[in-house]
Amino acid sequence: MLMGWQSPMTPILQSPNGPAPEPITDDTISWMASITFFPSIFCGVLVGDLADRWGRKTTTMLTSLMLVISWSITLFSLRPWALITSRAVAGLACAGCYVVTPLYLKEIASDRIRGALGSLFILVQNLGYLLVYVAGDQLSFATVMWLCTAIPVLHLLFFFAMPETPVFLVKQGKYKEARVALAWLRYTSPDDKNLEEEVQQMEREEEYARSMKKSSWKSLFQDKTTFQAFRIALSVMLSQETCGYLVVLMYAGSIFDQASQSISLKLSPNKQTIVVGVIQLIGSIVASCIVEQTGRKWLLAGTSLATGLSMLSLGAWFYVTSLSIWLPGWLPVLAMYYERR
Repeated sequence: MLMGWQSPMTPILQSPNGPAPEPITDDTISWMASITFFPSIFCGVLVGDLADRWGRKTTTMLTSLMLVISWSITLFSLRPWALITSRAVAGLACAGCYVVTPLYLKEIASDRIRGALGSLFILVQNLGYLLVYVAGDQLSFATVMWLCTAIPVLHLLFFFAMPETPVFLVKQGKYKEARVALAWLRYTSPDDKNLEEEVQQMEREEEYARSMKKSSWKSLFQDKTTFQAFRIALSVMLSQETCGYLVVLMYAGSIFDQASQSISLKLSPNKQTIVVGVIQLIGSIVASCIVEQTGRKWLLAGTSLATGLSMLSLGAWFYVTSLSIWLPGWLPVLAMYYERR
């Protein structure tokens, strides 16, 4: 919701009759969009260290606290400094969320449902985009703000009832607590004998990890197998994060608004953005269902190709039209739909 909020809210913030004391300029909107990702560059490693020191549960709750602080700043003031500061604080939450949430899910899940829980991470992310798109179109600005604030507040409160991950408890030598947490997660008694093997497996993995030589950045390049894995992972993540989809999601409303000027569309820009959100959600559901049949490699290659062609078409449309050359307005609309698939 944090990522998608800016799309429906930008026209409202820039309106002379909007809730801001003065219309927000394009420069401020640009800073709001970009500053969110700046803390993530430096804080990702820090969050991983905090997760090992303070625990997965505490670090997860810290990310919600950062979101509460971020939205509270915006509730307090809508001046440019407050909007930019709010998004910068939110960047800390993003850095934490993308590190500790997959880690928490992995360590609480049994083997048979780990893949399903992992796919839910992206599925619910897309649901958040759609929810804020619909809310931004149907509800008032103040209501959307309180809704965005309420969700991390509720998460922070309800997460108190969640256990720490058994893996982290084993790392801390708290074997009894690990067994109790595992019993809670498996909905069984701590005396259940079936838990014994799972706890012992965690203990063996922890002993093996401690017996290994501590890894370093240097080892990434010295060991051929490690370097190959690092290279592949880096290539996949770079292609995902630099393809421009986050920029498109943040400026979706503005893109549709500009496209609507040269094409007769029955839907408003916000409602077209909602359609994009629906397609995005459906795409993640379909991908989760077919990934075992198609394989990760070909699904990744196919979607990357489609995204690249769509972004190329979208960028070309904006560049050519900026030269006062006419191009059909349906081209960016079509590119947006295919890019989110």
